[in-house]
Amino acid sequence: MVTEFSTTAAPPSERLEYWHDAILARYCAADVRSDSPQSFYGSIRCQNLGKIDISRIDCAPIAYRRGVSRVQSAPNDDFMFSLLLRGAARLTQNERTAVQQPGEMVLYDNSSTMSYEFPSEYTILLVTIPRRSLTSRLSGAEYMTAIKLDGSTSMGALLSDMIQRAAVLNLQKEPIVESRVSASILDVLAAALEHEVGGRGDQGADRRAQFLRRAKSYMLANLDDPDLDLDQVASETNVSPRTLCRIFASEGTTVIRWLWQQRLKASHDALKEGRARHVTDVALLCGFTDFSHFSRAFKKQYGTAPSSIVPNYAATRRLRD
Repeated sequence: MVTEFSTTAAPPSERLEYWHDAILARYCAADVRSDSPQSFYGSIRCQNLGKIDISRIDCAPIAYRRGVSRVQSAPNDDFMFSLLLRGAARLTQNERTAVQQPGEMVLYDNSSTMSYEFPSEYTILLVTIPRRSLTSRLSGAEYMTAIKLDGSTSMGALLSDMIQRAAVLNLQKEPIVESRVSASILDVLAAALEHEVGGRGDQGADRRAQFLRRAKSYMLANLDDPDLDLDQVASETNVSPRTLCRIFASEGTTVIRWLWQQRLKASHDALKEGRARHVTDVALLCGFTDFSHFSRAFKKQYGTAPSSIVPNYAATRRLRD
C-alpha cells in the first residue's frame, strides 16, 4: 500500500508545522528547525511492504532533534535506516556522528536521543523497521547506529539497489509476496550491517559495558538521593530508559534492583565500620526514606536486622582512636 503526503496542502506560513505533525504521526516525536520556514516544503511517498515501510522523502533544509523529553514522553522502539539520494546529512547518536553523502546509508534508533540535520535540499529513502524484526536477525543492532554504510561496497550496493527497487514496487496488495520481499530486505540489511559495520570502533559488548559503567558510576555517586529513578539515570547516561533496561537485563538484573543492592551494601558497610550511631542516619545517608522497608530488605539481604550491628559503634570508635 502506498500513501502520499505534501506540504502544498497547507498555506506557506503553516507548512513547517504541518510537516512537523506529519513526522510525529508517521515516524516519531521530534523537534524540527528550519532557517527558512516561510519557503519550507516537503513531500513523503510511503510504501508499505509487510513489516517494513519505505518512504521517499523530498524536503527543504531542516534539522530534527529527538531529545530526552521526547524519548520519555513518546517512546518508540523502531529502527530507521536511511539511504541518502541527494544533498548531505549529519546524524548524531550515542556519541557518534556520521556525515552522510549521496549513496551512503546509516542506521539510527528511535528509542535513543539523536539529531539529524540536512543543511541543503535533500532526498532520502527511509526504511522503518520494528525493533524485533532487526534484533532477531542482528545482535547488537543498537550499537551500530550513526556509522556509515558505503553504498559502493559489494554488500552496500546490493542493499541500496534492493531498497531503491522496493520503494517503487507495485505488488497490488499481495501480502504473502510483500512479506517475503520485506524479509529478504531485512536479511540483506542485517548481513550488510554485520559485515560492514559490526567490527568498527567501539561497538557491541564494549559499547554496552561503557553505558553500564557510566550508569553504575552515576548511581553510586548519588546513593543519597531518594528521588533517583530510571529516567534520571538514563538521562545522565545519555541513553533511553528502554535501552538502559535492556543493558541491565543482560546482566541479569534491573536498574532499580541494582541501585537497591548498592544502597543496602553501603548501609551495611557504614554500620559495620561504625560510621553512624543510628540506623535512621544510615538509611537516610543511603537514600532510604521508608525505614520499615529498609529494615526488612536489610534483614532479607544479610540475615540480621540493621539495629543488631549498631552496638558495635562504640567499640569500633575505640579501635580507631
